[in-house]
Amino acid sequence: MRNSFIIVATLISLFGASCTRQQTGHSLISIQLTDKNGLKQTISHEDRLKGFKNLDFHRPQPYEKVIRNYIDKTSKRDFSKITTYHPNGQIFQSLDVVAGRACGFYHEWYANGLRKVEVTVIEGPGDLTPASQCNWIFDGVSKAFDEHGYLEAEIHYDKGVLSGNSLYFYPQGQVKRAITFENGLESGTELFFDIKESIIKERAYSFGKLHGKSLCKNNSNEPNFSEYYEEGLLIEGDYFDFEGASIYKVADKNGYRPIFKEGKLQMVQTIDEGRVEGEMRCFNSQGHVVNTYFLKNNKKEGAEWVYFSGPGKKPKLYLEWKEDAICGISRSYYATGTVASEREMVDNKKQGLLTAYYEDGTLKIMETYDNDKLVHGKYMRKGEMDPTSVVENGSGKALFFDETGKQIQSVVYDKGKVLIDSEGTSD
Repeated sequence: MRNSFIIVATLISLFGASCTRQQTGHSLISIQLTDKNGLKQTISHEDRLKGFKNLDFHRPQPYEKVIRNYIDKTSKRDFSKITTYHPNGQIFQSLDVVAGRACGFYHEWYANGLRKVEVTVIEGPGDLTPASQCNWIFDGVSKAFDEHGYLEAEIHYDKGVLSGNSLYFYPQGQVKRAITFENGLESGTELFFDIKESIIKERAYSFGKLHGKSLCKNNSNEPNFSEYYEEGLLIEGDYFDFEGASIYKVADKNGYRPIFKEGKLQMVQTIDEGRVEGEMRCFNSQGHVVNTYFLKNNKKEGAEWVYFSGPGKKPKLYLEWKEDAICGISRSYYATGTVASEREMVDNKKQGLLTAYYEDGTLKIMETYDNDKLVHGKYMRKGEMDPTSVVENGSGKALFFDETGKQIQSVVYDKGKVLIDSEGTSD
């Protein structure tokens, strides 16, 4: 790891003054250009490279990706600079690479040219693919900015581990949230501030778990609450509305906990033995229940209902879950309350019979699935008993109709999978 820091220091000295103009200590030995169509070209001849040595690759370019390969004249160490570009030509990403490994600065920009991310990478794959970035190790201060150029977050790493203070900011520059990490775990008191930098919420942590008091002072986003945790378990909680009236409580590790977002009640969680477990109720901005489901061991388990927006909890969708996978009967409903469709599911896949109905209850579709592949299908126009189209053994064309009898979709299946899906026309 010590060698990594030496390399980073070398890169800073090489690129710190300017990332674009030629430095006396290194020379460009080759460049790979990828255009907007994905075509690649590698240039290594010295005469052809002269035209690129003073080119500012931080300015808009007609390329999708550029890899510049250098050699340090003193140490003879090779290193590279990878840059990618937005469709409008503005620079998107820039990464320092040493001996094929990410090592140095990584910067990212919005399409409007403003900076988005600034970090130091000390180890990881020397490429800009999402899979490569997931394996990078950061060190020092990492910064993130919003689309207007304002600092959003400042996060500290120590050789890939979250360490020290992590700060989040309002666009005007005031601290919005502050939390301390030790060896990658939350430690001490997490603080939330309003725009006037007054503390509006705090949560105590120990070894990455909530431990001690959590408090919220009435603000535009959340009303007052007080909680007490022991090693991540919620022991007690008192919750109020914006007028100061008590609305929910947790006592002896059991009760209900409200969650507010942007000044509106978003969810009511069931607390069972200190954990979020049991029925969860979700609300829309008008205060109507729009979704209920159950959690067990942090996974959905049992019945879930989705409701049409408005009073009365009119069912829109019913699902059955088993260990976070849809498993069992699923139904959809018309606003009138009649069943629109019903299907059997196993591990998020269609298995067995699927039926769909017109709003008057007459049969619209009857399909059979095996491991998410269509085996048989019959498709009826409203008011007709005989199917207008049939799929057999996973192959055929399915025609779909609306309530007026107009064809709205045509789907061609082959071996149980969709081959062609197009809008239908009236016939």
